[in-house]
Amino acid sequence: MDLPEKVAGVDPLKMRDLFVAFLDSEPGYQKVYGLRVPLPRHMTVEFIGHELAVSQVDAIQIQKRLISEGWLVAEKLSPTSKGMALSQYTDRPKIARAEAKKILASVLAWAADTNKVANARVKVKAIDLFGSVQRGEPFVGDVDIFVEFTTMDLGADLEPRDMAREAELLQQLSQISEYVSPSSAFDRELMSNVPRERVFP
Repeated sequence: MDLPEKVAGVDPLKMRDLFVAFLDSEPGYQKVYGLRVPLPRHMTVEFIGHELAVSQVDAIQIQKRLISEGWLVAEKLSPTSKGMALSQYTDRPKIARAEAKKILASVLAWAADTNKVANARVKVKAIDLFGSVQRGEPFVGDVDIFVEFTTMDLGADLEPRDMAREAELLQQLSQISEYVSPSSAFDRELMSNVPRERVFP
């Protein structure tokens, strides 16, 4: 995406950092049949005020503008596709769609190789493509993907080493290219209205 001059009347890079902080924040959890299930996150007035160091009155106005300008979903107070794109903005040159498709092919090859590991407890469960590549734009700023691992499928058998393995796999994924912008399965639920295409398996 091209960075606008202002986002909800605030410097766009500050607002990018706000969205990054929101997506990186630890969700609350509830127990469902003995499993820890993440609770939906909401970009509250309190969160905005804390992250931007503004008063409650200013935070209320910023939240209203984020909704009216299409950065937040009103009902969920979660990022729209536009908000997610802002969170992943980096100042780098765009690449041709053909180059982005090569990067995506490398991601899919990595996923296939990862899943070939015998007796692996954590594998790549699904990859969905969204954003500018999925829309078919000729030049793109990144390759947006939702990545889901089988980690949570382990249920009561989940161990710290499984979470460590997932983090290791995400690190491998990020090393494929600086243009790869992975989002989690939880982010996918936040952005349920965003068009996407299942590309793996």
